[in-house]
Amino acid sequence: MHHHHEAPPAYAAHPDAVPPRRSRGLGVAAMICGIVGLLLLFVPLLQLASLILCPLAIILGIIAAKKREGRGQGIAGIITGAIGLFLIALGVVIGIIYGDDIMDRLNQLEQEAGAIMTLLS
Repeated sequence: MHHHHEAPPAYAAHPDAVPPRRSRGLGVAAMICGIVGLLLLFVPLLQLASLILCPLAIILGIIAAKKREGRGQGIAGIITGAIGLFLIALGVVIGIIYGDDIMDRLNQLEQEAGAIMTLLS
């Protein structure tokens, strides 16, 4: 025997379930922070801003997803923020591993350039 239950209409319980106009703000903010944070990674003097923007994008994205305020954009913010943090971490690791070599190279180049300049003058 089948008992036929009427499926409750989707939003009947919440007559005011229509999201307010600015409901995607958080998600959009997360996405913008993530994208800008990623882009600034490639701008020499603005990389420090990425250290603030990328984690911020992740935090805002998580809040947006939980509150469903621009969930898709929030998730985009989490992803771009995470990629940014990953690239920052990668840069730090590369810097730690190869930092000395790079500094040695630069010093070498400087000395060579200095020697060439002395020869030329």
